[in-house]
Amino acid sequence: MFGHGDPATTVIVLKPQIAGLDTNLLITTDRRAYYLPLLSKPEDYVARLAFYYPEDDTAKWQQQIANQQSQSQKSTIAELGKTPANALCFDYRIKAKTDSIKPVRVFDDGQKTFIQMGGDTQTREASVLVVIGSDGKQEMVNYCVKGDMYIVDPLFDRADLILGTGKKAQKVEIERERKG
Repeated sequence: MFGHGDPATTVIVLKPQIAGLDTNLLITTDRRAYYLPLLSKPEDYVARLAFYYPEDDTAKWQQQIANQQSQSQKSTIAELGKTPANALCFDYRIKAKTDSIKPVRVFDDGQKTFIQMGGDTQTREASVLVVIGSDGKQEMVNYCVKGDMYIVDPLFDRADLILGTGKKAQKVEIERERKG
């Protein structure tokens, strides 16, 4: 949910893992019910879907969007708390075949890992983050995306950012470098 109180907006995030999935989604609110057919296709992507109601005050919604964008930037910085800059660890190696989904920087504060993406992150499809376990297998990990930043709860030694599926998937490898 974005925002607090009356102007809060509920957000539903769907990220299919493979192409060819065919299902539906029913969303009920206090004003309407939405029945949405869902089909995952590798060549199609809808970055954001919104509903416009002419009877609603348009200015209210524009102000809410502006507030959300401003709050998103502030809350990302607030995640760092009072951690001194010299306590941040930037010892991460980033390996990517293309710059399109390559992070700008990766660092941690000793508790959380921060992956900062390029400025166009909010206008394109988001990559999925998976941690690579000690057995070399992908593991799901708890993270959130705020603005241009992935905030990952645990520290990790290896992770992949993956966009797409199958042979067309793009991948970025992130590895924590051990000193000494």
